[in-house]
Amino acid sequence: MNPGIYKDLSIEDYHKDKFLVSSTGLKQAVRSTRDFAFYLLEEQQQKTYFDFGNAFELAIMDEVNGTTLFKDEAAICKTAQWSKAALAEKPDLKTVKASKIYKELAKEFEAANFGKYLVPDTGPQSAESIESMVKSCLENDTVKRLLTGTEYQVSLVWEDKQTGLKCKTRPDVCRTKKNVLVDIKTTIDASPQGFARQAAKLDYPLQAVMQCIGAVETGLIDNVAAYYWLAVEKGEPFNFALYEFQQDDLEYFTDAFHFYLKRCATAIDAILKMDTPSFTKVPSYGENADNKFGVLQLEIPLWYRK
Repeated sequence: MNPGIYKDLSIEDYHKDKFLVSSTGLKQAVRSTRDFAFYLLEEQQQKTYFDFGNAFELAIMDEVNGTTLFKDEAAICKTAQWSKAALAEKPDLKTVKASKIYKELAKEFEAANFGKYLVPDTGPQSAESIESMVKSCLENDTVKRLLTGTEYQVSLVWEDKQTGLKCKTRPDVCRTKKNVLVDIKTTIDASPQGFARQAAKLDYPLQAVMQCIGAVETGLIDNVAAYYWLAVEKGEPFNFALYEFQQDDLEYFTDAFHFYLKRCATAIDAILKMDTPSFTKVPSYGENADNKFGVLQLEIPLWYRK
């Protein structure tokens, strides 16, 4: 894929070439060069719990921009209908979802909606939840103005000047006229303390930096005037919060981005030189050692000393 801005690229095509470094791959390099090599060479299992978050994004963007993304890319599982059919056949069922008829109906539905984001019709993290979450967010004028009239998930590809690697990113929301990016996150806890923990655990700042760099390098925007996370809770009472990426943190994690991107370059260079590519031939945690033997000093946690 050549460097540029792709506005009609499907999520499947976006993910195809893993040698174009994305934030998903970069986060593996945070652990080690070998983790990134493993990500490149081994088949990764699709995590179905992403379906709910993606479906929510489609729904809220439809509401502010008048699009039909949810209808086109998501499907609501008829769990209530399947449960009713299963109980009609066998009223004394203790675990309805484990019944043969429920499984068959679910399997047929999944096959008919292959490639779409699947969400249940009722219960926790369902279509009902999404409707309430959208309503909760858009009753806030700031959030509504921020999302309205924006571009959703534009794919960006550019070449990093330091490593020569091709990188890619896909910001959730871009206000091109205002040079603003927004990343939408569904979460259990959107409070300042809770979301800060989640952001650190899942390397959200590195993902944000990559989106900022990609947006500027490809010319999508001139500069990044502001970057926000819209964190929305998946359960009642559907709290949400808008968080801004602070400038000091942006500068710090930009340096971190370049450090980990060099790890990606090391892994890719090593793999391309192998007759038989193998992640086991790529450096592991010993790369962090300050000696040529790769021996690390174990730092015993203070809580254990006590």
